[in-house]
Amino acid sequence: MAQQEEGKRVLIFVRHGRSIFNELYKESESDCPASDPWVIDSELSERGFEQVRQFNQDLNKLLNCDGEKRIISSPLTRCIQTCFCVLESHQALPKGEEKIILDPDCTELEESSCDVGSTFEELSNGKLKDVLENNFDLKLIEGRGKWWYQNENNKDQTLHFEEWDVFMKRMDQFIDRLFNKYFEKVDTVIVFSHFTFIRECVNAIAKKYNKETALSIIGDQPQQTKSIPITDLENREVVVLHL
Repeated sequence: MAQQEEGKRVLIFVRHGRSIFNELYKESESDCPASDPWVIDSELSERGFEQVRQFNQDLNKLLNCDGEKRIISSPLTRCIQTCFCVLESHQALPKGEEKIILDPDCTELEESSCDVGSTFEELSNGKLKDVLENNFDLKLIEGRGKWWYQNENNKDQTLHFEEWDVFMKRMDQFIDRLFNKYFEKVDTVIVFSHFTFIRECVNAIAKKYNKETALSIIGDQPQQTKSIPITDLENREVVVLHL
């Protein structure tokens, strides 16, 4: 791959909107575990759909910038819904043969029921069938069955708590693919993902490129777009890195 001019590449991370799981989840006292409401592969809540359909002028400029771009999404339903709704609201859905790539390596750290996914067959035949068929590339999960983390010692259980080193290994795999494949022939890559994955991935990439700040976009008000320290990225909806 030809080397691109430093600072020309733009990497945009978009966190999914509020999910049904988020609405039902209740924080507990410090001396007992939180109660999982058990919502497998949670969809967006009504509030979540309202969030992701908000129009933000600054985000619109990024999504509709000149030049080729590539769009990646976690295969979890709340991310697919966020990705489609954000791009549709900003008239930025891919055109022609280009499709949004579902990449299982950018899914969330599996630690709750909402982080348990749906198989290729379930997604292809479910309520998102038409959206996926027309806009998404599912090759990376096709034929993989349960593509999310599985504990080999107990395959029968539904929720598997992903070890941190396993999570970090697949994050590193995603970063390698990002720079060796996804940025090929494009200057902008947009990744729709999750809180923990975005936080760790941005920190790793910022360290690699000696970046101390990133652009943060929150909500529908342009004045809420600002440059913030990498260490202050908690719960940001959109994070932009110029590399």
